[in-house]
Amino acid sequence: MGRPGIVAFVWSTLSPIARIHRMSVVERIHASVWNYDVPALVLHALASAPDWEPLFHSSRKEDPMETQVIEAKTMPFVPWNKGRVSGQKPPLKPREVWAIRVRLHISDRVRDLALFNLAIDSKLRGCDLVHLRVEDVMQADQVRTRALISQRKTGAPVQFEITEQARAALANWLRGKTLEASDWLFPGRVDRNKPMTTRQYGRLVDEWIAAIGLSPAAYGTHSLRRTKAALIYRKTGDIRAVQLLLGHTKLDSTVRYLGVEVEDALAIAESIDVWHAAGRAGAAGSTFGNRRIAAVRSVVGCCSWNVRI
Repeated sequence: MGRPGIVAFVWSTLSPIARIHRMSVVERIHASVWNYDVPALVLHALASAPDWEPLFHSSRKEDPMETQVIEAKTMPFVPWNKGRVSGQKPPLKPREVWAIRVRLHISDRVRDLALFNLAIDSKLRGCDLVHLRVEDVMQADQVRTRALISQRKTGAPVQFEITEQARAALANWLRGKTLEASDWLFPGRVDRNKPMTTRQYGRLVDEWIAAIGLSPAAYGTHSLRRTKAALIYRKTGDIRAVQLLLGHTKLDSTVRYLGVEVEDALAIAESIDVWHAAGRAGAAGSTFGNRRIAAVRSVVGCCSWNVRI
């Protein structure tokens, strides 16, 4: 027998042993019924022996992703919003806005004060606010009173105003800086060639909210976007104007965003007192009932019938 014959003989002998080594006990018993090449008892003894372990160990490397998937299946499912306040974030009240402004001004945080004032006035989303460039708010050496940008979410243009306080804060922030028109208005903390990230902006908002004694979990970046829009709707009731200022394409989006229907329904419910209304209704009902009884009595009296009502 030549060398190829020996290799073939060894392979034909060891292949079923290695295959059975990777089987479970039930599979080995099942294979012993149909396997007539080598006795099942010998195969089972060889496959179970510790000396044969390195020989029959599978050469396939273990995938770490499979292990992670198996471990993930055994871990209990935890919702991402467990313990968090989900849903719409409420807008800030005027006194809360002034409290944040005063604290930022006292602590001499020039950039944060400019960012906060511009966030309140512009009513922009966080992604649009951090991607503003110098040319969007500056014209020559003066801060614009109105600005126009394209929204990153919808691509539609939106215009916003910049009030006097926001213009003063922006001028103070840009004073002494050699910035080009195409530079970012609020550059990143690590890479100055990139804008501030929305995550960093969210951390700043949480810090501002916590500084005035409110819970950061109850407020977010959309609280700043919703603040001025909610005040405009409460004073004017013009939902169309709020839609244009927020840059919404549909009026239903503005209604849902501000919670107009819920606020109006609650205002109507608060303006009605059930007990007073019930008292007035009862008094009106008793007066009407007395008049009706008197009319019936007069009719009965005219007919001279002895009827008790």
